[in-house]
Amino acid sequence: MIEEMSRETIMKTIGKEVKKYNYKIIVFQFEISLETAYLRNLQRAKDKWHPFMKKEEMEKLHKMHEEKFDKRAILVDCNKLNKKQVVEFIVRKLRWEIFYRKIYKIY
Repeated sequence: MIEEMSRETIMKTIGKEVKKYNYKIIVFQFEISLETAYLRNLQRAKDKWHPFMKKEEMEKLHKMHEEKFDKRAILVDCNKLNKKQVVEFIVRKLRWEIFYRKIYKIY
């Protein structure tokens, strides 16, 4: 599991290993409105270990993620799901992907 890397970046950095060991890449793309992200940022910033991010910085990151959207990714709508639901959603999707690939022999 690799976090915060696109399929393209993974293939550029460790593409040889992905091909050598026949690894499958499943990308999850997280989507959240700027307003919800900002409100969550305010909550997280209450913890000493989490730095506060200005709204302008968040807007830049949001725009960057929109530009790098992976059309083959599994979309995770974080506006509707809490942390626990996101984890459950990802586990369910991974199980389905593994099952589907075994049944239809997609490798």
